[in-house]
Amino acid sequence: MNDYCCFKYRAINKSFLDSLVKSKLYFAPRDKLNDPFDSNVDISRAANKLIAQGIKTDLFKKLLKDSYELDRFNKNVDPLGICSFSLAANETLLWSHYAEDHKGVCLRYDFPGAYLNNENKILGVSKVSYEPNAITNWLTDNIDLFDTDHKAFIINLLKTLLSSKAPPWTYEQEVRIIRFTTGLFEIPRETLTHVIFGLQTTEADESLVRSIIGKYYRAVKFGRVKRTDDDFGIDTEEI
Repeated sequence: MNDYCCFKYRAINKSFLDSLVKSKLYFAPRDKLNDPFDSNVDISRAANKLIAQGIKTDLFKKLLKDSYELDRFNKNVDPLGICSFSLAANETLLWSHYAEDHKGVCLRYDFPGAYLNNENKILGVSKVSYEPNAITNWLTDNIDLFDTDHKAFIINLLKTLLSSKAPPWTYEQEVRIIRFTTGLFEIPRETLTHVIFGLQTTEADESLVRSIIGKYYRAVKFGRVKRTDDDFGIDTEEI
C-alpha cells in the first residue's frame, strides 16, 4: 500500500485539543456521519430496481432470497469506524464547514503504507466515489461474484458502500480510513506533519495550538492561509 498524504479540517475546541494532546483520531459509526445517505444505501432496494430493469434478474433474485446474508451484511457494517480526510489543502468550503468558518486549523497527516496495511485493525483506505449510482453500478458489474467468489463479493460491496457519496459532496475530495471498530484511536505522533491556521484563527488559539505541538510533537511545520490576488482565492504560506 502506498503512503498517504491527506488533510483534516478541525475547529479549535476542547475535543480537538484533547485529541491533539493524546494523538488520537475519532472513527465514527455510519449512523454518526453528517449525511443520512452516507454508507446507508439500501442493497435490497437497489437489487429490486435492477430486477425491474431486467438486468441479471436470476442473480439478483438469488441475492434477495438470501435474507440471512443481507441481514448479516448490515450487521457487519454497523461496528465499522470511519475517519474522513480530504486531499484538498485549500478548499474554502471545507474551511467554512469543518474549521468553524476559517477560525480553525487544517492538519496534514502523512501515513506510511506500512501503518495502513495492518489487516488486523484497518479494513482499508479508499478515495470516495461521487457517482450518482455508485452502489447500483457496482452491483451490476459484480453480481456474478455472488456465485463465483462470495467472500470477494461481500468484502468489495462493503468497501464500495463505505466509500461512495452523492455528487454534491464532490468538493470534499474525501479519502477514508476504515477500521473494524469505532471510537478514538491513538495514531503515531510523527504522522502529523503540518498545522495550517485559517484566515480567521485568533492569536490566542494559534498560541494554544503551537504550545501543545511544541510540548508533544517534533518536526511539525506551521502554515497560515492567505488571500491571493484572485477575488476569492486562498493559498498557504509557511510561518
